[in-house]
Amino acid sequence: AAAVEMPVGAGGNVWRTLRAARRFRIFQVLRVMKATEVLGFLVSEARSLSVAFLVGFFSFATWLLGAFAVLIFEAGSSASNIKSAEDALWWSASTMTTVGYGDVTPVTAGGRLVAFFLMLGGVSIFGTMSGLIASFVFGAGLEKAEAETPGQQQQQQQQ
Repeated sequence: AAAVEMPVGAGGNVWRTLRAARRFRIFQVLRVMKATEVLGFLVSEARSLSVAFLVGFFSFATWLLGAFAVLIFEAGSSASNIKSAEDALWWSASTMTTVGYGDVTPVTAGGRLVAFFLMLGGVSIFGTMSGLIASFVFGAGLEKAEAETPGQQQQQQQQ
């Protein structure tokens, strides 16, 4: 049996190599702590930004899942005009936005059930987006008003 030699590090000292490896582990812990700080900031200080990200993610996921689900239901029907992924994505987008051009429609019960939930999801997502935009617009004015002290408000009213 041949002996396998393993590189040990500078000077052949195993313990020195292991101590150096521990230093790198500290860097990993520091990276995790920094990521945790960033996440904490996004959750506490930038709530509107995190909500905007979540709304965007859920709208994209709803669009894709709706298209995938209707394609599964409509694939077996010969009367269906949703035949490809492109048709399903177009139908899902127009249904989510409640435009519903009518050029592509589901004909199966399962496809219509997907349409119902997609319409509810679309209205909910756009309602949330509208509220979020309103909070951005009016929230800045409220923060400015709250930052002023009552004395400053009285002085401004007198002038």
